[in-house]
Amino acid sequence: MKKKIIVFYNLLFLIIFLTACVDEEPPITGCVDPYAINYNPQATNPDMSSCKYRATLSFFVTCPQTSLPVKIWVDDVYQGQITTKLFYTPSGCWADGSLTVVFERNRLVFDYKAQHNDGTVYEGTAVVPANGCYRIEL
Repeated sequence: MKKKIIVFYNLLFLIIFLTACVDEEPPITGCVDPYAINYNPQATNPDMSSCKYRATLSFFVTCPQTSLPVKIWVDDVYQGQITTKLFYTPSGCWADGSLTVVFERNRLVFDYKAQHNDGTVYEGTAVVPANGCYRIEL
């Protein structure tokens, strides 16, 4: 009987010891949106607030009456100015004469303001598709 008790306690100790030594993998926190530039397919603990997206805003001027330069702000941060009028509407971003700004952040809504040389101000909101381009004619 004493041997059975010893064997029982040895088995109990062995079970406790073996289960206590099993390391559980810590959860991997990360972005699980495949459209994000920091997408992590191995993430086991989704954190959508950590997702970062690339968004491109392209500002251009085609109106002959527009006074130059046109100064551009996005989310109250000065981005630069446009000094050239285009004689066509560009089909994409990065056209010569346009002001193109690329952002990497977790939201895709932008407030912009353009101030023409004559003092005229245009304001608006742009919603850019993830990793996309939004063209704004001023």
